[in-house]
Amino acid sequence: MMPYLAQWLRGRRRVNDVDLRRNLSYVLHERSDSAAVVSAAMAIRKHAYAQSSAKPFNQNSLLVDEPSAGEPSLILTASVGIPASLALALEAIGWGDVPSLTVDGFPPSGEDFFFRAPARLLLPDAQPRQIAVAGLILRPDGQSTHLRVMGSFQWPDDASGCLRALEALIQPYATQWMPRRSLWDAPAETYFPDEVG
Repeated sequence: MMPYLAQWLRGRRRVNDVDLRRNLSYVLHERSDSAAVVSAAMAIRKHAYAQSSAKPFNQNSLLVDEPSAGEPSLILTASVGIPASLALALEAIGWGDVPSLTVDGFPPSGEDFFFRAPARLLLPDAQPRQIAVAGLILRPDGQSTHLRVMGSFQWPDDASGCLRALEALIQPYATQWMPRRSLWDAPAETYFPDEVG
């Protein structure tokens, strides 16, 4: 078994490789012991190290998706990219006062389908509100960032659309996804035995 991942931020819980590979098995739709999943876990370790030693957030090197609607009442995000600087990036586009909720954070509040399987997520309550999905991604140059902003979703009516947008935020940047807990009880090969194997 691989050693524990380094702590990404001081005082945060460590995530062991079994939990990380279980999460990646759903995102990559691969066996948790596949070469692709093991390689992605190693890349996440490198990303975690790079972000812990990265320069402070620089608004001048920020690429921003234009929000598709006005200011939401809540931002839904995940532990992807550079989550510690997301609030600064949101402030740069005038959304500094909008609260955010990290779906792979603690403690999970419910279960919903995420990457096609029931996952334990931290979700907003049933109060109707406008939600945008956002994440601050480290660009390939390692010096600049991309604030990805998707949609305007009416919660809870379009909860499914909102969660699909979160999947679209995580999947292309799986090697920057650093959830601190396992979202699923078993790896994808257990849940999708005919598809992943």
